[in-house]
This record gives sequence, C-alpha cells and structure tokens, in this order.
Amino acid sequence: MKTSLAFLFSVAALVAGCDDDDTAAGDDCGGLAGGDCTGDQFCNYQDTSCAIADGTGVCQPRPTVCTPVITPVCGCDGNRYNNECEAQRAGTDVSTSNSCK
Repeated sequence: MKTSLAFLFSVAALVAGCDDDDTAAGDDCGGLAGGDCTGDQFCNYQDTSCAIADGTGVCQPRPTVCTPVITPVCGCDGNRYNNECEAQRAGTDVSTSNSCK
C-alpha cells in the first residue's frame, strides 16, 4: 500500500495540534463548545453571567498588577475578590449571578 507524502504531512500536522486544548488570547472560551484559556489568561465574558446559558467569552491576559482599591466583587468561580482586577488576576471574570463563598 502506497502512502502519499502529502497525506503523511497532513497527519503529522493534525497530531502536532492535538496535544494542547488551551486557546490563545483573543480566542473564544467558555460555554458548551468553548475552550479553556491558557494559565496566564482568563475568560472575559460578554456580560456578567459567566458561562450560564452557554455564555461564551474571549481569552484575555491576566493582569499582573492591580490597584489596592477595595470594591468587592464575586468571581465566576464563586469566590469574593477585593476588585475586578484581583478576580481577573486569579483567572476568573466577575459575576452578578453567582453567589460568593
């Protein structure tokens, strides 16, 4: 059985792309079909409903420095944070529909 070189390159390209399920900055995330953002990003949802009702967002870089302003928010992960920046730095967006712990 002969295998074409083009077919082998196609298979190699598919296999090379299969070992990483994380999405890049600017890619869709969350929802039923969305992917997970990389470890240095968070999923920024269009509204404050997080992934409820198949909501999707866009991967954004996590902030590295936040101001010390205390304006408590609830994260999509159900935890309370001092402000929106601190939630995003922890890897989550803010929510108005989740209850905080």
